[in-house]
Amino acid sequence: MSTNSMSTLTGYFKTAYADRVEDLTPDNVYYAKEIPDVASEMQPGGTYTQPVVLTSEQGITKASASAGAFALNSPIAMATGNATINGSQFLLRSGLDYETIFRSQNKNSFIRATKGVVKNMLKSAYFYMESDIMWGTQGVGTVSSVSTNTITLTTAEFAAGIWLGSENRRLRIESSAGVLRGTCAIASYDIAGRTVTVDAAPAGLTSTDIIYFEADGAAGANCMTGIYDILTPASGAFMGINDSTYSLWAPLTAFGAGSAPLSFNKILLAIAGSVNKGLGDDIKEIDVVVNPLSWQNLGNDLASLRTIDSSWKSEEAANGSEMITFFCQAGKVKIIPHKMMKEGYAFVHPKASRFFERVGCQSTPTFKLPGMVNAGEEQYLRPMENNAGIRALCPVVA
Repeated sequence: MSTNSMSTLTGYFKTAYADRVEDLTPDNVYYAKEIPDVASEMQPGGTYTQPVVLTSEQGITKASASAGAFALNSPIAMATGNATINGSQFLLRSGLDYETIFRSQNKNSFIRATKGVVKNMLKSAYFYMESDIMWGTQGVGTVSSVSTNTITLTTAEFAAGIWLGSENRRLRIESSAGVLRGTCAIASYDIAGRTVTVDAAPAGLTSTDIIYFEADGAAGANCMTGIYDILTPASGAFMGINDSTYSLWAPLTAFGAGSAPLSFNKILLAIAGSVNKGLGDDIKEIDVVVNPLSWQNLGNDLASLRTIDSSWKSEEAANGSEMITFFCQAGKVKIIPHKMMKEGYAFVHPKASRFFERVGCQSTPTFKLPGMVNAGEEQYLRPMENNAGIRALCPVVA
């Protein structure tokens, strides 16, 4: 006996598709979109220079009552300096064959292939920009151990948002002393296990080795100066000013939160140290950018500092909320969870949109190049010279 089934009646059934493509790649951007561009008339042709006042006038004379025509001490002049910032640049390159372009133009495709690729290019460009703004030359992870081609990262240097959607991304791995171990491509990753499996692990990998994107160059030399670089510069000249000569130019020693979960008390202690060096003087809004796991720990600790008054809003101050805000001696503090913040760190600084500026001559990802005709897609899609396809370039010049 033969009974009809799905396998014999396949031709009777249509396949149903959703009405749009679901983009699973993460949107981890905060700094790259929050920080404004420097005014157009200030965009640099060469380096960008920021004058800085480093010391106060010190030529003070004091005298007791009835001191008469007392002598004046010599003037001791204030000191200023010029912080110079050298830019960096990156360019995202994509290609698309002609067949795909033509086949995607009719009603039986979800989206024009060119539109879909360009949209993903912009999202990818912002990811790399965000990584650079946050971590600069410091690398995106540190090796804890290696088993064949699977690399386990240290907990402190791991951020889930750096690895989401990263299959085929090219990596460069160096020793902590800057010796190149080799390059490789990501085959898979495990967020829960904090592991990255590569196509072929470079020989000699060991704990403390530092992982970069391959495009970062040796010791991250191709990257912009990131927030982590600014907060933890090597002693000596930084941006043209010697921080061992002028202590106001030197950052505070990082506050050690210890191995226990992050708490509001620890954040307040870190802020208190920064207040002594000027945090809150000009900008009374403070960002504390944390890893999502730290955010969860703070959520558990929230009730101890929350004050409910007539301005209280549940979306800002309730457990499980999108935002945690409170007030301290430096002003209003906003806790921001960020998938690209490494688990062992948090950044404390004045509100990003008021404190930072992107100083490049083209600091936003774009497809428009100087001299190109503004004519829709034709301005950024160009035929490949020796292949049946088109190329698209998305540059950023900081």
